[in-house]
Amino acid sequence: MKKLTDRHLQKLVVVTELPLEKVVELNDMGILNSDRVIELLIKFDWKLLIKRNNNLLARQRIKAIAKEYNVSDYYVKKCVYTHQQLNHFCQHCGNEITKLEYSRNGGLCEKCAVESIKI
Repeated sequence: MKKLTDRHLQKLVVVTELPLEKVVELNDMGILNSDRVIELLIKFDWKLLIKRNNNLLARQRIKAIAKEYNVSDYYVKKCVYTHQQLNHFCQHCGNEITKLEYSRNGGLCEKCAVESIKI
């Protein structure tokens, strides 16, 4: 885990719209996952650089962000180009289910869907 700097915490305030005191308190308590926070900030900075200066090449943005967060170019590419899959959970029992199962059964797992059938 990387240590979050004051600059990172200030950017996190902008992203989350939480007060700075609250973000610092959460960081001091060790509640913030620094790897996840840095990933979030990388995605935020990526979008910000695109809005600010669209003339930059993707590799230039990647290198600038990698330098800012002291991570590899590969890590920045991974954060920016991979999409995290959303987890779906059964609305009855709470077990994790696939997206297909969720949409097919109206938010229920196979077991709960079978139990809900009235004969």
